[in-house]
Amino acid sequence: FNFTTATANVVEIAVAVGQVLTSNRLTAALYDGSGNLLATAELGADGKVAVDLGSYRGVIIARVAKDADSLPDYLDEATGQGKDLDVDLFAMGAIADSSNKLSLNINVLSTVAYKKAIETIGGNPLTDGAQLSSSIAEVTNTAIAKVFGLERLHDQPIVTVNGANGYNPTDGVNQAEKYG
Repeated sequence: FNFTTATANVVEIAVAVGQVLTSNRLTAALYDGSGNLLATAELGADGKVAVDLGSYRGVIIARVAKDADSLPDYLDEATGQGKDLDVDLFAMGAIADSSNKLSLNINVLSTVAYKKAIETIGGNPLTDGAQLSSSIAEVTNTAIAKVFGLERLHDQPIVTVNGANGYNPTDGVNQAEKYG
């Protein structure tokens, strides 16, 4: 008998620049470590999406690009007003094994980590085909998390302090709220 099992390597993306509005028109693009496009997907009303990459293993670069319109995509925490996402945001991680799930948070901190990683490798996979390794992605994500007093940048929820995300100012600040 030849038994084969399907491998489903899933990347879950959650954007947090403030609470993402249900009317957002944002799209996530997933690339490998050399900048080759693997998949695109529209974010849901909650700013999240899951993409099945089949048997792909390796570095994942996630990009949420500014959209073409000026309509609000997220709730600005400082003003409480809807704002258009007018900047590209990035995150990176790696899928090492079969039947794995990688949860990436895309926000300003994950973008800083990505920018530091491409600075480290001396090129940008999305523009010049430079190669981003899983070790550089991991080390850089860990370093940026530590600089901001976080346990990690990915594989954990983010609770923003505005909107209806479950933030409770009376019970102390947990890791997800600290990240938010």
